[in-house]
Amino acid sequence: MNNCNKSYSRGRWRFVTLALTLTTLAAVLSCCSDVRREPEDKPAAQELKVLYADRESFYRDYGNFIMLRLPDIQFKVIPTASLYGGDRPANEVLTELITERRPDLMFLLPHQQRLLQQRRELLPLDGLLDEDTLANVPANVKALLASDREGDSGLYGVPTSFNTELLLYNKDLFANSGIPLPSGGMSWQSFIDLARRFAGSTAAGFYSMGSGPASLTLKVGSSEGLAYVNKERTAMTFDTAGWAKVVEKIKPLYEDGVVLEASGALFDDPFLDGKAAMTIRGVDYYRQLERTNVPFKWGVAPAPGGDPSRIPLDLMEVMAISRDSVNAEAAAAVIQFIMNDSLNVLEKSIKSALPATLASPISQDPEHPLHFMYTQSANPNFRLNEERLQGLSESFLRDYTAFLMDQMQKIVDGQLDVREGLHSIEEYSNALLGSERSKGG
Repeated sequence: MNNCNKSYSRGRWRFVTLALTLTTLAAVLSCCSDVRREPEDKPAAQELKVLYADRESFYRDYGNFIMLRLPDIQFKVIPTASLYGGDRPANEVLTELITERRPDLMFLLPHQQRLLQQRRELLPLDGLLDEDTLANVPANVKALLASDREGDSGLYGVPTSFNTELLLYNKDLFANSGIPLPSGGMSWQSFIDLARRFAGSTAAGFYSMGSGPASLTLKVGSSEGLAYVNKERTAMTFDTAGWAKVVEKIKPLYEDGVVLEASGALFDDPFLDGKAAMTIRGVDYYRQLERTNVPFKWGVAPAPGGDPSRIPLDLMEVMAISRDSVNAEAAAAVIQFIMNDSLNVLEKSIKSALPATLASPISQDPEHPLHFMYTQSANPNFRLNEERLQGLSESFLRDYTAFLMDQMQKIVDGQLDVREGLHSIEEYSNALLGSERSKGG
């Protein structure tokens, strides 16, 4: 054998020896490891059933962030799509869905939370959430969520966010017309008088995004505490001195031609175009103005109201825990994460509202234009009528709304007397209610 072959044989033998040695060592270590270490059982993930719009939206809005911090919680999303689109009242479908699917954590509309609270289907959160989380719920929010049961001071829901109506105004148009700027805490009459001062001007006094005169009438009347549907949803009342006074109050706006109505065109916005002095919109519109390079200076104030010391508040996504939940503590941990640890996520993801917590930077900045949302009392009548209508079918709401809009337009156009028009609205609405009750058995 030549030197080359001898060298190759010795190298190959060393390689085989090394391989055998490593294999033996691995086996020994494996045995030692098995002897010295007891197997660890990884705790099973806790499944939390969540009532939300749909699975994709939940994970995008909250789920992905929560699982990073609380990895031992897995979610099963119960979608709420079945609540809408049919001809059964959404509240009726909601109670059936909860009975059948038994969610632990629910993201609800305010009237849904109130319905379940009245039916005693929710757990009080006072003993489940920590003191910091409870202390950070604004007082005006707590007042809106307060139980109406005597002797019950429990908190049965916490909103992720809230919205309000804002009065936005074009400072340049006011200055050019020599008209004083709007102020916070205006009554509806003061607002109407201010808008009417633009009569004969090239700019409108008010741009309305609502459904014609009917929308403004209901907004003003509701904020002044007028009800048009009773609590049991068995009667509707419009032909009253109170509602007649509201119609007489707003009618001059249309007679003077100082109101611009929404055209329905996608990019048509007279206020952004500098053609209207004032508009009433929400937080999303305020943020749009912040981002948009509008050709004028603008300002913001709380919207007018029947009681200027109170503001309209819309609670968004009220989080509540089912009374029958076996995972109440895990559900409470999720609520605390959303209200505290994920505040930065909320600030970035919520476009149409503000985080409903005193930990929000806007709450802690008295100079911020929207700081008042955290400090002023809420008007409890703001959505009262709308919430009562939620127990009725979509066909009722469609027919009632169409008739209301038609009759209110005829009233402001002078085709109908105020009381005559209100009487016809009341008569038609109650006939619809009678039909609704007969369908329900």
